[in-house]
Amino acid sequence: MKRTPLMLASQHSKERVVARLLDNARHPLVTPFGCVSNRLSPQIDLQDSHGKTALHYAAARDNPGVVRQLLDAHAV
Repeated sequence: MKRTPLMLASQHSKERVVARLLDNARHPLVTPFGCVSNRLSPQIDLQDSHGKTALHYAAARDNPGVVRQLLDAHAV
């Protein structure tokens, strides 16, 4: 699997982007047809082809703000 938007934002220490992605995960998007869409929601614990998650990338960059956001969202 390639990296998700959440992984990329975590890797590049984009705290506001991470916050927005996590917020979208907490508030599913409702389409005009009344269907709930999770296409914008990050999959917090998905692993890339090397077995790394968004939390791994944030920790590797030593970014406590992103790490805290991910841990608060129950990332592993």
